[in-house]
Amino acid sequence: MPKLNQEFILYNLKDVREQIDKIIKLAEGGELDEIAFEADIAHAYHHLNFAWNIRHASPKRASQCIPEDFKEWSKYPADIEL
Repeated sequence: MPKLNQEFILYNLKDVREQIDKIIKLAEGGELDEIAFEADIAHAYHHLNFAWNIRHASPKRASQCIPEDFKEWSKYPADIEL
């Protein structure tokens, strides 16, 4: 099994946590609206998808992140069964 790209996984998961914390803070303060919620949840999903899809990319490839990779890595994972 290929080694996990822990640096990029961690970067993306920290971003997910920031987005979720932001959503919770807005909701707790009664300030969450549809537009903010949609933008923040989409951002969180993007980074979750990225964390999964980039997990086996080499550090070099991940740091280069060409447009085709960005598009693929941003997609909902096709290899996760719910």
